[in-house]
Amino acid sequence: MDSPREAEFDDIARLAAEVCATPIAVVNLVDTHRQFFKAEVGLGVRETPLETSFCGHAILSEDMMVVNDASKDPRFDGNPLVHSEGGLRFYAGALLKAPGGLPIGTVCVLDTVPRDLDAHQIRTLKLLARQVMTQLELRRSIADQASAVERLSALMELGDRLRPLDTYADMARIAGEIVTRTLRISRAGFGRLSNGFETITIDGDWAIEGQASVAGIHNLDDYGLFSAALNDGRNIILNDVRSDALTKDDTALLEAIDVRSMINVPLVVHGKAIALFFAHDRLPRLWSDSDIDFVRSVADGVQVNMDRLSAQKEQKILNQELSHRLKNTLAMVQAIATQTLRQVTDRQAVEAFTQRIGALSRAHDVLVNQSWSEAIVRDIVVAVLSTFDRMDRFDLVGPNLRIGPRATLSLSLILHELATNAIKYGALSVPEGRVAVEWRVERDETGDILIFSWIERDGPPVVEPSGRGFGSRLINMGLIGTGGVEASYRHSGLMVLMQAKLQQMQQT
Repeated sequence: MDSPREAEFDDIARLAAEVCATPIAVVNLVDTHRQFFKAEVGLGVRETPLETSFCGHAILSEDMMVVNDASKDPRFDGNPLVHSEGGLRFYAGALLKAPGGLPIGTVCVLDTVPRDLDAHQIRTLKLLARQVMTQLELRRSIADQASAVERLSALMELGDRLRPLDTYADMARIAGEIVTRTLRISRAGFGRLSNGFETITIDGDWAIEGQASVAGIHNLDDYGLFSAALNDGRNIILNDVRSDALTKDDTALLEAIDVRSMINVPLVVHGKAIALFFAHDRLPRLWSDSDIDFVRSVADGVQVNMDRLSAQKEQKILNQELSHRLKNTLAMVQAIATQTLRQVTDRQAVEAFTQRIGALSRAHDVLVNQSWSEAIVRDIVVAVLSTFDRMDRFDLVGPNLRIGPRATLSLSLILHELATNAIKYGALSVPEGRVAVEWRVERDETGDILIFSWIERDGPPVVEPSGRGFGSRLINMGLIGTGGVEASYRHSGLMVLMQAKLQQMQQT
């Protein structure tokens, strides 16, 4: 209805007029109160009221209606189109039928004088009616394909935009925006249902300009008889709240928020509806299967992302609890070690042992923030070195790299040993000394290699230690316990270069 003129339909109207030798020919579509002329010859208007039309009677026929002289037909008594001066007398119309058999209009010819059509003209009108339906179905098919592409694109956009969000309200608003825009409706959003379906709490929605948000808590029974359908997990599809059995008895509250049609898709967990995604329109609307499928797909996407968010929140709580228990365990180990080793005269060794346990604790803190799966190299470096209260004397340079949990623990212990030695004997033992900590990735024939360097400068002269203590052995084991370490005891300060395959660092 109300589409612009198109040459294909204009050609059909002209051909109908020529074959039937009539001054008027029309391709029309019938609505509830009017008929719209998709194409016309001899009329000069695009629509007329249905109550005075011939086609209002034609669509009640089987496939063809012929009126030889309307002035003698009781169906048109008092019709101004017939009984006015120069009024219409002859009409012949072949029905346009949708695939399901529903009549939607006619291809018709009219004249101001009584007459008849021969068999050839009648066959031609019927053939032209079939051609109109072919053209309409072609356009609907193209429109359906375009709509399918648009909706697929919308679902892809939904996934991209929901993924980084971390609140239910934001997810509801983004999903509502996409549904509202794609279906060209007035409002959409998400709400959580109470256990007995007494209330719905709408965390967020999206509405077009001029349409109010309905965010907040609502009593479901105030809006219709929805509880039974929700209890069964069924979709609630209302084409017009004024005529649907669920709402027709009292539509005041729905119409107060500009709802004439809606889709409610429940989100079901373990057989029980816990929430629903809704789509509202302020006009009556015959929701198509593709409309319902699209809203269902959006609802599923929202549920997946909300489940993800819930899982992340639960994981965060578990990680915090695990971290708390691990710290308590490490603190107990330190306490036991302190008591067990209190008679040891080499207090330096005892202190080194407890400090190494502390380094492990800080490495676990970094891992907890990434759900124990990985850690960022810079975070590890800062976490370990900041405990020595000399961060202003470290120069940190390196890309944003992530490594696995085992490599995180190894790097933490190595950094602790290097920093401890620098404070005791190296660059950090004098006020002017500094340490450059750098990491980078280089590629060779075997793949990506992580190069990690510790370079001291402006400290006292250093010499290679004569002994092979635990700290030295730990450093020489390298980033993943397989070596790859080069230590240079230069006059300007210690330089340690460590390398390992990046893939192994990230997998261990």
